[in-house]
Amino acid sequence: MLKFLLSPKNSYRFYIIRNFINTNYIRFADAILKFNPNLFKFLRNIKRILFGISQNKLERHNPFEFLNFKIQERKKLKSRLNEKDKLNITHFIGSLSSGGAERQLTYLCIKQKEMGYNVSVLIYYNQCHPPYLDILKKNNIKVLVAKENVNLKNFLKSKAYYINWKIVPYYMVNYVSDIVPNLFDLKPDVLHCWLDHSNIWGSISGIFLNIPKIILSTRNVNPSNFNHLNIIGVKEIYKKLENVNGIIFYNNSKYGATDYSKWIGVNKKIFSVVYNGIDKNKFMDLDVTQQKYFNKKFQIENSKKIILGILRLSPEKRPFDFLETIKLLSEKRKDFVSVIYGEGFLRNEMINFIKKHKLNKFIKLAGVSNNVNIALASADVLLMTSEFEGTPNVLIEAQILKCPIVSTNAGGILETVLNNDTAYCVNVGNVEDLTNNLNFVLNKGKTKFYKEKSIKIIEKKFDLNKMVRNTNKLYFK
Repeated sequence: MLKFLLSPKNSYRFYIIRNFINTNYIRFADAILKFNPNLFKFLRNIKRILFGISQNKLERHNPFEFLNFKIQERKKLKSRLNEKDKLNITHFIGSLSSGGAERQLTYLCIKQKEMGYNVSVLIYYNQCHPPYLDILKKNNIKVLVAKENVNLKNFLKSKAYYINWKIVPYYMVNYVSDIVPNLFDLKPDVLHCWLDHSNIWGSISGIFLNIPKIILSTRNVNPSNFNHLNIIGVKEIYKKLENVNGIIFYNNSKYGATDYSKWIGVNKKIFSVVYNGIDKNKFMDLDVTQQKYFNKKFQIENSKKIILGILRLSPEKRPFDFLETIKLLSEKRKDFVSVIYGEGFLRNEMINFIKKHKLNKFIKLAGVSNNVNIALASADVLLMTSEFEGTPNVLIEAQILKCPIVSTNAGGILETVLNNDTAYCVNVGNVEDLTNNLNFVLNKGKTKFYKEKSIKIIEKKFDLNKMVRNTNKLYFK
């Protein structure tokens, strides 16, 4: 039986059994506490004897007590790394789905690998947007799925079972006890976490294992702005991690850093800012043949202007503002087609809107693409209607490819573009101004829009090598 569970082939069976025990232990303990507090204390003392847990480390009703204890203990940890060492770096993110953070992670991993670091990627959910996974594997970067690599052997060796009894709130137990055995096997000097869920699960795991440096890369704005991302405990744990030895916070815009610091209630100086990086060599001008191919693919007449949208079809991107803008513009002119790349749960509602307002000949929903460079180079203007943004990759890429931009001024967008130069920005939700600016840009013409000086400013600010250097500096703070 033991051999059966120790086998890596049975890691999924072990995962199911372990999670069942975790969940039911929590329910049992809470039920006993409510039913008979004295019986609860008696059982807790037996548990301490069996697992060697001392009185001052855990009280069931205070799930953060042991985390506080480990944070205090971390003061003694040597967290400063030597720049001359060949670091072992693990990047941890929820999944490799389509998104800006996933793209930056991929860029960074490849560059770090080229610099001679040992680089691996740990994901929690096996949901991968093909380009990122394929690119990482092509560059010999190990990608592991946390839930598929837990077995009895690494679970016991890492002491992940302690987590069941003493370290985290019950709603994080299963996540953290999946991550700890993986990190124990990988033994990173640097644990670089991406986005809020991963930051919380990863930081707790890293603290438990005494990983010297833990980097927390946050979203464009704090998760309270997104109902589906505002998980319990994030704010409280972020607050606890303020000024903890070896833990570094950063954001990809000054706006985002300020937004997070206000929400958490910490000094904004604890946040570093590292702008996104783009490899400009991968964004070359397209020839006429490629542009004709794009027009042919979407059955667009060569005389038509192309308005491009690249966005997740979810509320924070305000896709219905995009559609309303196209609707208003169609009342002013008929010589354009809008192509929208992206997927999301609002897709069907958008299709209904397009049908209802008879916009089929003006709007084409293109789904997800592995390569939007042809679209950006072919478009006459890029339209962005977001409510929340950091420093969007697509805006950087559009400027490098000399595609004019009409956008809202959400989040860090004004840090990303040169307003009234490479882009025209308006307040969020102002559909009328978006329409007027689109009309102005289309009338002006793409070829008269960009100045070489402006492009060089953008290329310098968002240079990929600069992003890598600034990120690596965080590891040696």
